[in-house]
Amino acid sequence: MNVIRGLCLALSVGATACVGAVHPIVSEDHALFEPSLVGAWTDSASKERAVITQDGARGYAIAYTDEDGATVLLHGTLGRSPSGYLLDVQPTAEALGAYKDLVVRLHIPVMLGAIGTRMQLALLEGDSLERYLERNTNAVRHGKMKDGLLLTDETPNLERFFAEYLKRPGVLATPTTWTRRSP
Repeated sequence: MNVIRGLCLALSVGATACVGAVHPIVSEDHALFEPSLVGAWTDSASKERAVITQDGARGYAIAYTDEDGATVLLHGTLGRSPSGYLLDVQPTAEALGAYKDLVVRLHIPVMLGAIGTRMQLALLEGDSLERYLERNTNAVRHGKMKDGLLLTDETPNLERFFAEYLKRPGVLATPTTWTRRSP
């Protein structure tokens, strides 16, 4: 399953071993703006695309279109990770329309490698995280959903958790390559 499609499934109906957080994963204090992320991007198969624009001083508005032509509006906050960047992505209230008050808009962590004319994107490997949390139950507050994990801890604890957890091998799903089509 490619990264963005998995993300959208997770946001709407819950993908297999989805990982979402109730609270922001990147705090406003640690948010950063990377101008090279702004632009029009396509996946390696040119079936999906994302148009990313600046939203506020350190945020991103993301219009993601899947291979079927469906578009969802997302908000992103960028932070550092041990191997690059962590993009905290959440659907906008407007994207949910009449349902905006009926659902929790989860924060989904998306890992980005170096950002240039190409970038690698990867989601967390949910099964790996689940096994880790079974052995380390106090690492971060969490609960199980039907199709994955719900991180319920506060933002500072999520930031500390990800700073350490992402150093471990095997924690990310297979990355996909995205190419910038225009600035």
